[in-house]
Amino acid sequence: MLEGKKLTKIFTSGFFKRKKVVAVENVDVSIPRGETVGLIGESGSGKSTLARLLCLLIKPTSGCVLFDGSEVTNLKRKDLKTFRRKVQLIPQHPEEALDPRWKVVDSVAEPAKIHGILNRNKFDFVRELFEIVGLKKEHMDRYPYELSGGEVQRIVIARALSLKPEILICDEPTSMLDASFQASIVRLLMDLQKELKIGYLFITHDVELARAISNRFLIMFKGEIVEDGLIDEPLHPYTKQLFSFEIPETSRKLSRGCKFSEVCTEKIEICDVKKPELIDLGKKKVKCHLYSK
Repeated sequence: MLEGKKLTKIFTSGFFKRKKVVAVENVDVSIPRGETVGLIGESGSGKSTLARLLCLLIKPTSGCVLFDGSEVTNLKRKDLKTFRRKVQLIPQHPEEALDPRWKVVDSVAEPAKIHGILNRNKFDFVRELFEIVGLKKEHMDRYPYELSGGEVQRIVIARALSLKPEILICDEPTSMLDASFQASIVRLLMDLQKELKIGYLFITHDVELARAISNRFLIMFKGEIVEDGLIDEPLHPYTKQLFSFEIPETSRKLSRGCKFSEVCTEKIEICDVKKPELIDLGKKKVKCHLYSK
């Protein structure tokens, strides 16, 4: 299991680093093997930053990352290399993960070479991976720019699978594809999960897609998880509006209370002055004063 505990990431910029942006704030997340956790939120809500924190591509300002119960946040280089094999990222823009100067066969074989597990002919190694993700051997000799978006996405998935990971973090893996390619990539990921028992964090802004594939979901708003649980009746006012596709525009002004209070139709007096805590309701957790005892 991959876990994040109280993860916070604050980016600084400007002269003397005085300007601060809280991208992720006090987030708890757990991804079991063999299950899919959907992470849903609008653009700019902090989803991709959370993905990079969980992969240890960036370090948290505070909080920690655990794998199988052991903290991995500050691993040294040798141990970090082992972690990289177990937790892989499928990036939001797959074309950026491939060197345009390299043929596909070299890009896919490179991680296995770096980790010292490429113990046979690279063409045989990549051909087996291509069979798993539904690509043909003739794709191996091409460059990324010679391929369609769906083919590039499958190549990036094959590259991630080359290290036999236990957790895959999928950052909007279908957002750049048309409907037919989206469906084929989702089917591929679900088939791989059944066969290989991989755990997914599936990041998306597509509510219906998350409903279709996730065992449970996390709703993210302005860097916080506001709801965590089974995909059934939404509880948080933001989740209700997100699921009904009626999302009001909010500002980035700081609030002493709930970040959603400025546009919430269900707010009460305390919402403007006090931050809500994540409340455990059994099957769900929700960060909202409406559910405080």
